[in-house]
Amino acid sequence: MRRNRESNRSRQQDGAPMAGPPPEGCELPPQALHHVFAESAAELRPGDILVLDDADTLRLRTQSDFFAVIACPRCGALDLISAAQYFGVTPVICGSNTCPCGFRIVDESRLVYMPVN
Repeated sequence: MRRNRESNRSRQQDGAPMAGPPPEGCELPPQALHHVFAESAAELRPGDILVLDDADTLRLRTQSDFFAVIACPRCGALDLISAAQYFGVTPVICGSNTCPCGFRIVDESRLVYMPVN
């Protein structure tokens, strides 16, 4: 007879299972964004986000369609995101060719990871 048991897989704050355990020796990706106010995107670490309206010099260098610069929470690759992605309307997919990370931003701060296909 089977019993309903809680899975021992990692769970996110909202209770949804993670896409899978991280590779051995790797840390779990962050569950929340870290808003920074630096003028240099080169200083961003995985999970950091810099809203372009808070960075005058970066705002002048980007198209108005973009809302923020984000460092992928898994690999740290920098990418520009739209307001729709920042407010959780559309998902964010890492722009790196080697990283399968996909996530939604919830409440402008919490990260909910999408399963890897």
